[in-house]
Amino acid sequence: MQGYAPDVRAVAGSIVTLDREGEAVIHRGLLREAEAKALRTLEKLRQGFGSMEGEAGNDDEGEDAEQPKAANLSDRLAQRLSAHRTAALQIEVARHPQVALAALVHGMVQAVLQDGHYHDGLPLGVRLTVKDRLESMAPDWPDSPAAVALRELQQVAGEALPQDGAELFTALLAMEQGELVRLLAVCVAATVDVVTPRATAHQPGAELAQAVGLDMAAWWQPTAEGYFKHVSKAVILEAVDEFAPSHAIRLAKLKKADIASEAERLADGTGWMPAVFKSGHHTEPQEGAQDVDAPEDAADEVEAHALAA
Repeated sequence: MQGYAPDVRAVAGSIVTLDREGEAVIHRGLLREAEAKALRTLEKLRQGFGSMEGEAGNDDEGEDAEQPKAANLSDRLAQRLSAHRTAALQIEVARHPQVALAALVHGMVQAVLQDGHYHDGLPLGVRLTVKDRLESMAPDWPDSPAAVALRELQQVAGEALPQDGAELFTALLAMEQGELVRLLAVCVAATVDVVTPRATAHQPGAELAQAVGLDMAAWWQPTAEGYFKHVSKAVILEAVDEFAPSHAIRLAKLKKADIASEAERLADGTGWMPAVFKSGHHTEPQEGAQDVDAPEDAADEVEAHALAA
């Protein structure tokens, strides 16, 4: 007779039938599907408990080898603990000004002096926005003395710095504080933006300009292409009356293009600047003012008509 486990015999049923010879045949160990499934599950559980200790040990070794213990933390707990780590790191950085300065300059150097992208920046919330739109506003900007001087300064400042983020931070930590501050200034400079979309009564950045002693005459010269051709004939003559008054009447008889060229020549070396560049100046936007780039004959005709009116 086939042997059955005690738990199977306890729930199994049997069927008695007659064979061809009339002999009784007993079919034992018969189970309904639900009962058979329950017994299979029970057997698996028994087998699992028998080897669980050894398997658990093996699983722990595999987990230790593949991932850190922190993986056992819930997301909520991991966030909570990392918040405390952040707080502790914040106070320690506050106590180490040199590290704080190096960390600040680290991100700035990567943004300004190393192709404009953060490679593997430090975990700071400070970000730079480099202002690289000046050429679209002033086509002659790339060749201006100020732009050329800044590019040269950036090249000198960045050429000896390592590109690798970790190496860069190490190098910055080793710098004297004064050297770090100079590097910081080069990077911060690239973020300054005082471009205005139109003539305005208040020029932005006045306090910053005053603090650095900005003198536009050292970085910009009035030329025909850069200024005089873009204002009206009357404005040019008014300017000439300031830096070369003896020539104003003579120039008034010329066409605008010739007046602009003469104004450029006469202004050279005088230090004359448009009012908008003068310290503390507030310029009032003129109604209907625009960049005067119309053909000279048409501009002369419009101006003559206006004077006649």
